[in-house]
Amino acid sequence: MFDYHLQKLLQQNLILKSKSKYELSTVGQSISPYLEIEKQPIGAVVLAIFKANKVVLIKRDKHAFQGYWAIPGGKINFGETAEQAAERICLNETGLHPLSGKYLATVQELVKESNNNKHHFIMLLYKVKAEGTLRNGKLFNLNKLPKKIVPSDAHMLKLAKPKLATSIIRDNNNRLKQELFD
Repeated sequence: MFDYHLQKLLQQNLILKSKSKYELSTVGQSISPYLEIEKQPIGAVVLAIFKANKVVLIKRDKHAFQGYWAIPGGKINFGETAEQAAERICLNETGLHPLSGKYLATVQELVKESNNNKHHFIMLLYKVKAEGTLRNGKLFNLNKLPKKIVPSDAHMLKLAKPKLATSIIRDNNNRLKQELFD
């Protein structure tokens, strides 16, 4: 069975055989950090999108905080810059076209379940001005946000200058609790 997998790795150009040893090929080296042998934080962007001096919030359809209002966000794709991810996410999640964007903060979020780390995100928060027709979401005044909003998102909307913020989401007997600290 080992020989079978070794041959597959050679066929896929993930490893090379030189004399009596094997080594990662250039292709193998490029994907080896993503093989989940070791868990890594997920890089993402989150967007405080403004249109007509109001912020765009979308309803979460995934856990945690399913059904809550949240700022749009998503993973940064491999080979994509944070700015490119911000443009893609703004358009895909809201239908709005970004006009300008400004980096505001780096936010670290740990999602814990039964005191075990479930997810770990390093998020780059951008303030984005956008135009067009809002296809998904709703516009809110910053001073009148909905009560059912993801706590860390409400906190992020208050960030005015570049800084680092950390939050931990804990699930205690199916009750979510979020701790925020700078």
